[in-house]
Amino acid sequence: MEGQLIDVEYVDGYTEICKIQEVCADSYKVYTLLYDEDQYAYKWSDDAQHSVPREAVSGFYDGLDLEDTGDYVKRSDGIYYDCLTDSDVDFDLEYDSDDTDDDSESEISLYDEQEYEFE
Repeated sequence: MEGQLIDVEYVDGYTEICKIQEVCADSYKVYTLLYDEDQYAYKWSDDAQHSVPREAVSGFYDGLDLEDTGDYVKRSDGIYYDCLTDSDVDFDLEYDSDDTDDDSESEISLYDEQEYEFE
């Protein structure tokens, strides 16, 4: 099971692709897919310090390579991946201009990399 790609779903509905590094009794230690702003590409985290409860896994991929998902292409350097489905790394918020909610135009992150909440 080590090396298998999984989808991890958080309480806020955000889903993240991860790679299993170690199987534990009730969780997985995983590598997360990080966006490198300098390279405009994704790469796997250097260590598997992130622990994911088994019940937070929303899906398993058949392949072991990120390219097998059909959403990423590995660069020639062998480290970075280009995403084929992202038009922009930042979330494009579409909202009605008549919306009166004060937060509708602010830059609010729904995903805080320091806090992980699982279902």
